[in-house]
Amino acid sequence: ADARERVRSRLSAWLDGQVGAVLGALGRLEAAQLDGAARGIAFQLVEALGAVPRRALAPQLAALAPAGRARLRRLGVRFGEVTVFVPATLKPRAVALKCLLWSVHRGIPNAPPPPPGLVSVAVDERLGEPYYAAAGFCVCGGRAVRVDMIEKLAEAARIRARAGPFPSDHELLSLAGCGREEFAAVM
Repeated sequence: ADARERVRSRLSAWLDGQVGAVLGALGRLEAAQLDGAARGIAFQLVEALGAVPRRALAPQLAALAPAGRARLRRLGVRFGEVTVFVPATLKPRAVALKCLLWSVHRGIPNAPPPPPGLVSVAVDERLGEPYYAAAGFCVCGGRAVRVDMIEKLAEAARIRARAGPFPSDHELLSLAGCGREEFAAVM
């Protein structure tokens, strides 16, 4: 029994080290000394593996003091128009680990991460929206778009909309990572 416990303890320490090396930004966020709304936002970001829809954080964001917002920014949090997220968790190794952790937690085998380098992928209905959220993607129509690209797309669309209705162009399609036929659903 003692040998089994030592192996379990060593394995747990190794796994903690691996997760910490890849998802260290979430560990720093979890360990940070934060108060009030900033603490609540940090907790939700850690629980969600680094990305939470802004609308889900609306009460905490309304109560967030400027000092708390600044502290979260120093810890690597980005406050977007659509999503509040930790950009470090969008790197390929982090996404792969998050997808693995999500799969193990949910008991769903073979949930491979979205291919590295792609800003959007076709949604696999078997996995569902929670899988893509854990990976750092936002489901828009039949596509899952990486949250940082959703923010860039929202900004580009907002700028174009100031002049009135606008057609999709190469820049917008590139930001969404899809063709014209899928772009309307993403928007």
